[in-house]
Amino acid sequence: MKAIAAIIRSWYWRKVSIVYEDIEYTATTIIPYLADALGDANIDSRVALSSYDSSFIQELDMLRSRPSRIFIVHTSIQLATRLFAEANQMGMMSDGYVWITTDAITSKLDLVNSSVIDSMQGVLGVKNYIKPSAQINDFRISFQKRYHSEYPEEEKREPQLSALTAYDAVWAIARAINQKSRTGGHQKIQNHTLTDPLSVAVSEDGLSLLDGIKQTNFTGLSGEFFFQEGDFSPSTAFQIVNVVGKSYRDLGFWLSDCGFSKSSERKEGNETSMKILGQVYWPGGPWSVPKGWVSATNEQPLRVAVPARSVFPEFVRVKNVNNETSAEGFSIDVFKEILKRLPYSLPYEFHPFNCSYDSLLEQNQMKVKKNYDILVGDTSISSGRYHYVEFSQPYTPSGLVMVVLMKSGLTDKAWIFLKPFCSSMWALTALVSIYNGMVVWMIERSCNMEFQGSFWNQSAALFWPLFAGEKLQNNLSRFAMVVWLFVALVLTSNYTATLSSMLTARRLEPSLVHVDALKSSNAVFPKGSPLLSDFSEEILEIFEDGMLEKLEKAMHANYSCSDVRVDATEVDRLSPESFWGLFLLTVGVSTVVLVLYGLCFHKNELKWHEDLKEEGKTNAREFLSAATEHRQNIQIHPIQIHPIEK
Repeated sequence: MKAIAAIIRSWYWRKVSIVYEDIEYTATTIIPYLADALGDANIDSRVALSSYDSSFIQELDMLRSRPSRIFIVHTSIQLATRLFAEANQMGMMSDGYVWITTDAITSKLDLVNSSVIDSMQGVLGVKNYIKPSAQINDFRISFQKRYHSEYPEEEKREPQLSALTAYDAVWAIARAINQKSRTGGHQKIQNHTLTDPLSVAVSEDGLSLLDGIKQTNFTGLSGEFFFQEGDFSPSTAFQIVNVVGKSYRDLGFWLSDCGFSKSSERKEGNETSMKILGQVYWPGGPWSVPKGWVSATNEQPLRVAVPARSVFPEFVRVKNVNNETSAEGFSIDVFKEILKRLPYSLPYEFHPFNCSYDSLLEQNQMKVKKNYDILVGDTSISSGRYHYVEFSQPYTPSGLVMVVLMKSGLTDKAWIFLKPFCSSMWALTALVSIYNGMVVWMIERSCNMEFQGSFWNQSAALFWPLFAGEKLQNNLSRFAMVVWLFVALVLTSNYTATLSSMLTARRLEPSLVHVDALKSSNAVFPKGSPLLSDFSEEILEIFEDGMLEKLEKAMHANYSCSDVRVDATEVDRLSPESFWGLFLLTVGVSTVVLVLYGLCFHKNELKWHEDLKEEGKTNAREFLSAATEHRQNIQIHPIQIHPIEK
């Protein structure tokens, strides 16, 4: 039974139906043991059949109407022959069905005729495995000789496991009797009265013989023969066969301590996937693995509900091209990736809806259950929705993530007025102010007495020319000052706005504060959907192998977010990159004005020198003319020399 349970788990089948013969031992011992071995697989139905039951066909028809398509059959070979013949006529040996037989049937497949094999095409069988040995070969030869001598008209028969086990059981009894005869003893009858003819005589030798049988331990034809806690030791090796064609073929083995294997030899590890055994021929053909339940077929595909208008189109968006509805987005990519990994085929089609998620889920106490098989989108988990639906494993991080404005701590309130501008902005503003002030000072100094005052007055005028107090006299300086005032006005406005934002807007709280509105995206299923476990498991697998991260990167290819933590006040501080055009304008205007002033000054200097030169020449001519005229008016008298007397 553990081998059958391993097959069920290997193909991710969640619901099974058990068909067994209506015998007390089977109902009270075998079926409970099988149910315990199945574990997580839910038993959809249990059907007890009898060869003499008039409702045989009705029971099969009931099984056909159930959603489960996995049938485990534990009956006699005679009842199984009728069962599969009727199931074949009812179309239950077709695509989508799975039939698994226990050792009671599988070990007898060599005994049935070809018509029975034809009705069992695609059946998986599990039987106890006996490792070949020289002892078994000798026994087989002796068995065939004796069988042929007693039944010469019959075909050659191979001894089955039940025959080998019976042979070992006889040997166990013989060993126990032999051991009892060695120890000796006497026979004493218990619990028997002559007045009660229905009482059963019990011999003390019989009880001791039973104890001797339970203590027997030897290697027989069927393997190790011993009892464990009063029960016969279960087999640890099983052979898996697949009915194909005129007989069956061996797929491989299931070993209790190492799982599925192509070889009967023990090995390390535990292989849980039956896929290593190769291709399985299922009822209807080997092309696709049956999903185990009926919900979606090519005629009735899976109905996938998607929002026609999603709040987040990156997750899901619906397109309608040539009257064909398609969907794309992150949630749809995850959904399609899961379908690729499922061990069974699942046709689907998208059905857009225009109402809200809550309306869809709550209408008629579960509208999804009536109209849709699954809902895919940017669906969040909320406590109220659990009353109507079930959610898969989240495929976005299971935490709360918000993209909101970062709150400023305002730890240094005394210097908060410096925060709107970054350091480079303050430095550049100061340099441009000094440069513009120097230009205005150089232009105005020659014609404005206020710019020729003390050192402190002239220093103040360098930073801000209006500190001089008088109106500017030169048109060039006025033009440069107008441009600088415009730039200063823009900077002041931005400074004020940024400072106000730091002092007020930073204190705003996020508008989304309810936990239920900020949970992970999931797929939504109706209550009891067999798809839920498969989807959740596949979501975990694509998360572990990195595929989910690749899909997220593909969705965020056009977006870039940084995880680096920065000071909140640094986020919106103004930098020169935002105002380089204004700074370039005012510096350029001041430079042009300064150049024009320099040209004008140089021109005036040349003119002054020329005027001065002309004035010098005129004065010289006038001086020479006056000197000549004066010379003409001077009379020259003779000089008389008188000697000096001693």
